[in-house]
Amino acid sequence: MPRILFIGFIFFTHVLSAEVVELLPFKDNTIFEPETIDPNNPSFTFSNGAGDYFFAGRTDIGARFKIRRGLIEFDVAGAIPQGATILRADLRLYLSNTKREGGVKTTDVALHRALQEWGEGASDASQGEGVGASAQPGDATWFHTSFPDTLWNNEGGDFDPTPSSVEPIGDKFQFYTWEGPGLANDVQVWLDNPSSNHGWMLIGDEVDVVTAKRFDSRTSFNFASDLVTPTKPVLIIEYTTGQAIPPNRLVNISSRGFTGPGNNIMIAGFVVEGAAPRDLLIRGVGPGIPGEAIANRLAEPKIGIFDGVNLIGENLDWDVDQSAQAIIDANNTVGAFPLSPNSGDAAIIMTLNPGIYSARLENEQEGSGVGLLEIYDRDADSPDGVRLVNLSTRARIGNADESLIAGFVIPAGKAKKLLLRGVGPSLQGLTEEEKQADPQLHLVDAESGSIIDFNDNWGENTNAAEIAQTADDIGAATLLSGSKDAALLVTLGAGTYGVILSSVSGEAGIGLVEIYDAD
Repeated sequence: MPRILFIGFIFFTHVLSAEVVELLPFKDNTIFEPETIDPNNPSFTFSNGAGDYFFAGRTDIGARFKIRRGLIEFDVAGAIPQGATILRADLRLYLSNTKREGGVKTTDVALHRALQEWGEGASDASQGEGVGASAQPGDATWFHTSFPDTLWNNEGGDFDPTPSSVEPIGDKFQFYTWEGPGLANDVQVWLDNPSSNHGWMLIGDEVDVVTAKRFDSRTSFNFASDLVTPTKPVLIIEYTTGQAIPPNRLVNISSRGFTGPGNNIMIAGFVVEGAAPRDLLIRGVGPGIPGEAIANRLAEPKIGIFDGVNLIGENLDWDVDQSAQAIIDANNTVGAFPLSPNSGDAAIIMTLNPGIYSARLENEQEGSGVGLLEIYDRDADSPDGVRLVNLSTRARIGNADESLIAGFVIPAGKAKKLLLRGVGPSLQGLTEEEKQADPQLHLVDAESGSIIDFNDNWGENTNAAEIAQTADDIGAATLLSGSKDAALLVTLGAGTYGVILSSVSGEAGIGLVEIYDAD
């Protein structure tokens, strides 16, 4: 049975004793793209290992070196205890120069995990250091991880194509900060496996000209500010060595989307694993969904809980024909937003034995609208080895209010490898007219709202073969070759995330969002 990690936006808060450490890099460098590609000619192998600055972006057309990429690395394992949990990581760099006249003033600079170890030699460019200096033994260059003997697999360096963080850099000389779950994830991976720590590569705008940004390096000394505030790079890491939620312990499943009659009802499949029963709070919310932006809410939400095809529990009005106080107490226990008296929302408390179940959300009078289906684990803190996991949520998928939003949280602990899928064309048991013909997936950071990753057609991913193999390894259904189903294979650190499944064309149809734990 596949192991799934899928937790909602509303979750337990565990207070941990956190510590903060600030690290200076132990090496940094810049690699320069030459106009003439010849790794064996020292005239075209430039670097700036011992320089006061490092760079990212593109220079003027016709300049001797067109693209610059920065490299920076920190000794994470030497500063943080093994087994610690990384809660947050921020990288601060000081911008000390950029071309203000005739260039693009604000450009994005992305941090990508470097995939090979690289060197910092004695090269030291003169003046503003923008053209670099001849590479010295041990320097990283456009061709070399370590000049003159060891080469990158790809010219320009080997790096993860998915950025860990992106920051817009303007023309004001000041500190800029890269942050987000991607950085925390990188640091966690490096702490757990120090041999994988090759630092980050800084990649700026390499399409437009005059976009290069210059940052102070670990050896810099800025007389205008260092006497007061040093301008060297600094990595700020918040971590804890306390007890965290077990990495695979799930607290809540939450999906928001359009639901209607027939095949358009919302269905969330979930699994109770372990050897003991689980105490769950299950809610179907329409009128009580927080916020005012949703106009077409499900008016009379009704939930049904199924064991296979057998209905084992249902509710129409949460405070009618059952103990309303028990529901209120359960809401408070799990930290869910309260339901108003006589709101018409649905909720039920159930104790379920280990097994496979589904929760279905529909409107009592066959109406349609936007609904929220939630499944809370009331025993999330118990150390009994039992856990609530989720397989998928199926609903009618379109755009705007008909998008399906699945929220999940990765609690403090080890980084998680996840397979995310948005399935339409490969769904079984539906006619082609009923299926969502062209789904697309957006993975977002729920705290900042920024898009972490995106996919339209799964086979167009550079790692499509790995996606297919991972699906096979964990027992997920096979996606049709060349289909327009969407999929992403990602590794994420602790944080709150959302997966948004929508239609490329805007045409609505039945779709399925899946979040698999691929570790």
